[in-house]
Amino acid sequence: MNMTESNRTSQIFNEIRNLIDRGDYLSANQSIQMAVKDLRLHEINAAPLMIEIGVGLNDIGIIEAAINILKKWLGKIQDKRSQVIINYDLAKGFMDLYVQHVKAKKLGVTAIPGNETLQTAKKYFRQAVNQIAFAEKSEQPKILTDYGNCLDDLGRSLEALKVYDEALEVAPGFKMALGNKAIAIRRFAYVAGKFRTAIYIEAHQILKSIIDDPEIIKTGTMIANDRFKREMNEIESIFPDKSVLNTDLRHKRYSDDGLSDFEKFYLNFCTKNNLFLHLHILDNTCKAAITDSVFISILEPKGENARFLELSKIINQIKEDFMIGRLLLVESLYRRDEYDRISERTTLVNAKDNLVFHIYAGLLKAAYRLTYNILDKIAGFINNYFGLEIDEGRVYFIKMWEHERKIKESLLNTKNISLYALYDVYLDLKKDGYFERLKLIRNSLVHRKLILYGGEKRSYDDDKDCDSIGWEAMVKRTIEMMYLIKSAIIYMINCVQIEEMRKADKLKGAIITHIEPDTTQELENK
Repeated sequence: MNMTESNRTSQIFNEIRNLIDRGDYLSANQSIQMAVKDLRLHEINAAPLMIEIGVGLNDIGIIEAAINILKKWLGKIQDKRSQVIINYDLAKGFMDLYVQHVKAKKLGVTAIPGNETLQTAKKYFRQAVNQIAFAEKSEQPKILTDYGNCLDDLGRSLEALKVYDEALEVAPGFKMALGNKAIAIRRFAYVAGKFRTAIYIEAHQILKSIIDDPEIIKTGTMIANDRFKREMNEIESIFPDKSVLNTDLRHKRYSDDGLSDFEKFYLNFCTKNNLFLHLHILDNTCKAAITDSVFISILEPKGENARFLELSKIINQIKEDFMIGRLLLVESLYRRDEYDRISERTTLVNAKDNLVFHIYAGLLKAAYRLTYNILDKIAGFINNYFGLEIDEGRVYFIKMWEHERKIKESLLNTKNISLYALYDVYLDLKKDGYFERLKLIRNSLVHRKLILYGGEKRSYDDDKDCDSIGWEAMVKRTIEMMYLIKSAIIYMINCVQIEEMRKADKLKGAIITHIEPDTTQELENK
C-alpha cells in the first residue's frame, strides 16, 4: 500500500470512527460496509469498528460477523503486535456478545457459570496478555484493564484488582483502570469487617477523582463515565455524614524494629507478593496489611453458636495450612547455616545435569503441596455450609463441581457471584484449563516425583513436561498458585457473607446473634 492509499484508509477509518463517537451507528454501518466492499478499508481494520457498531445497534449478527473476520485472520498474520491486538479485539467482541445475550434474555448473574461466550472472551484476553510485551506501551493498559473487567464480571474481583494494578504500573493514573478498580474494591466491602468503611472511602475518592475526566470520555465513552457516577452516588447514599468520605486514608508503614532478619525477609516477601489473607486493599505495607484477618460472620439463633464453631474449625485449618505453606515458601528462599547442616545429614545422590535435591527444594515442594491442597478443604467447607451431603471422604475441589444435579440445584442457581468465582477457578484447573499446569505440578509432587533444575535450566518451564521444572520457575509458579488459593479462600468467605446477608433480610424481626469469636491462641506448648 502506497502513502496515498494509506492516507485514504486512515481518512475512511477516522470518518467511521467519528460517526460511532457521535452515536450515528446506522450511518457508520452503511459506510463500513461500502468501504470494505470497495476495498477501501481492509476487513481486519473494519472488524473492531463493526463490533462497536453491533453494540450500538444491539445487533448480535454484526458482532458475530466481526468475530469471524478476526478469527480468520488470527492464524494468517505472523506479526506479533498484530496478533496481540487481534486477540484483544476478539476478547472484546466475545465480551460484547455475552453482554448482548444477557441483556436480551434478562439473565443477570445466572448467566455467568460456565458461559461459553464469557469463557471464550477470557481465553482471548489471556492470549493477548501473555503476548502483551509485543504491544505498544500505550495499548497495554487498555488490554490489562479490559482483562481485569472480564475477571471482575466472573466474580474474580481479587484477581481483577491485581490486573488493574499491573495496568497502573504501566500507566500510572490510567483512569479506566482506576475506575474499574474502585468498582472491584466495593465488592469486598461487606466481608471486609473493620476495613469496610475505609474501602467505601477509598472507592469513592478514586471515583470522584476521575469522573468527567476527558480521558474517561475518550477511552471508555460516556457509558463508563455514567457507570462510575452511579457507583459514586451509591456509596454516598450509605453515609449520612458525607464529610467522612474525605478522610485521609494514608497509613504509616509497619515497623520492623526488634524483628529478626528472617522476620523482616518474611514480611517483605509476603507484602511484595500480596500473600496475606486480609482485605486491607488500600495499602499492603501498613500494620493491618501483615495479618490474616479474613473470617466469616454468620447469624445464629440467640444463645447458639454450634454451627459457627463447626465451620470455624474448617476455616482455621484452611488458614493454618495457608500460613504454614507461605512460611515454607519463604524458608525455601532464606539460606541458614543450620538448614545447610541439617540438609547435609541426609544422603542425597548428586544426579548431575543441574538437578536440585536439598532441604530448600524440599521446603519449596512442601509449600506447594500444602497450599494447593487447601482447595479440597474449600470444597469441604462448601459441602458443609450449603448442605450438599456429598460424602466427606469424597469431597475434592475438582470433583465436587461434577456432581451435576446437586451443584446445579444447590450452587449454580444461587446468584452468588463469589460462589461463581470458585466455579470459574475450577474451570481453569480442569484439563486444558488456564491453570492446568498448576494442577499437574501438584499431581507430580504427590503421586510421582518433581525434578527441579538449577544452573542454566533455572527458568525452565515446559507445559508438556509434567515432572520437571526449573528452580526459579517453580518459585514463580508457587507464588502464582498461592495468590490463586488466597483468592479462592476470600471468595469462599465472601460467598458466605452474601448468603448471610440474604438470611438477615429473611430473618428481620427474629432474635438472632452475631457471633464474635474468641481469637486467642493457645501457645503454651510452643
